[in-house]
Amino acid sequence: LQGGFDEIALNGGKAANQPHPALLDLAFRQALARGIDKAGATEDLWFGYGEPATAVSMGADFKWVPDIAEAEQFAYDPALANKLLDEAGYLDTDGDGLREMPGGGDNITLRHAINTDTDLGQAVGELFSGWMNAIGIDVQLDSYDQDQLFGVIVDGTYDTFYWGWVPFVDPNPMLSYWTEAE
Repeated sequence: LQGGFDEIALNGGKAANQPHPALLDLAFRQALARGIDKAGATEDLWFGYGEPATAVSMGADFKWVPDIAEAEQFAYDPALANKLLDEAGYLDTDGDGLREMPGGGDNITLRHAINTDTDLGQAVGELFSGWMNAIGIDVQLDSYDQDQLFGVIVDGTYDTFYWGWVPFVDPNPMLSYWTEAE
């Protein structure tokens, strides 16, 4: 049996064009991870026929998927996400429901790239936007076909994107994709 996975990827800032500055902050990224309802998405989009992942699945054999202790997983917890964002200084100082960078300034708006060549791209974008709005982060949805989206990813002109993978049975190629050299 060959499985696949879908992801919401965050721009970590290694491409030529940088993401929103907040995404360069580990505390911000960890808070976002707490604001994403993977179990809810699995139920809503795949009608329970999927399973929320705890790590990138590298192949069809589950022995290659690392076992991450439950206490170390980033479970959906918007209250904790809000607390972490507050503690990191991402506050809504003007009361409009959206957080600003520490020290004030413009609202934080993440550019989320939707893959229009998938049946679920728009739905995932809408869910992601709702999850982020619930923790005070604005989201701008930008739509691209798969070829355009690949260029956006390579150029680094995104903050987050949705993509799906069906990896090879052998995990080695999939592992190589996640290296800086690749």
